[in-house]
Amino acid sequence: MDIIKELGLANRLEKEGIEHDGVYLSFDGERVRVPFAELTDGRKITIYGQQEVVKDLTDAWLEAGEQLYFEAGATQIVDFDSETPKIHFKKEREEGVLECDFVAACDGFHGIGRKTLPKDCYKSYDITYPFSWLGILAHVAPSTDELIYAYHENGFALHSLRSETVSRLYLQVDNDEKLEDWPR
Repeated sequence: MDIIKELGLANRLEKEGIEHDGVYLSFDGERVRVPFAELTDGRKITIYGQQEVVKDLTDAWLEAGEQLYFEAGATQIVDFDSETPKIHFKKEREEGVLECDFVAACDGFHGIGRKTLPKDCYKSYDITYPFSWLGILAHVAPSTDELIYAYHENGFALHSLRSETVSRLYLQVDNDEKLEDWPR
């Protein structure tokens, strides 16, 4: 929130964001409230979806007259260690090049960033967890006033609020679990 405010982009965030003073932790059949505001000299969390932040940043960028590409696949990063690195991309069968001041390869495991860097300039740590997350986005009002993080012998669950009308739920499941195997 502080950065969005500094950028002058907090108009929608301040209107639509949902402030929370804490979260609930549930385990061993008990629910404990962690009062963030009390523990952090009044600081709170604000629920405002990542997609809303992206909309605000996109709108500001376009209003400033800058160009933005969606659905453009990066194909190559060249001269990444120079003063003028470049990203080659393809959008709707047309190729283009972005000239950059720097490149931050934040494109995930399957992106080209990791593949472009020389193997000796970074260390890669891979951890495969024995579980996955089943995420459920429900267009219903949240059933609780705070986020709930829950631990159970069968795994972890999260009830997350996205807005006054949207809830997001996560359940820990086995990596090979299939929804069609669940009882109806």
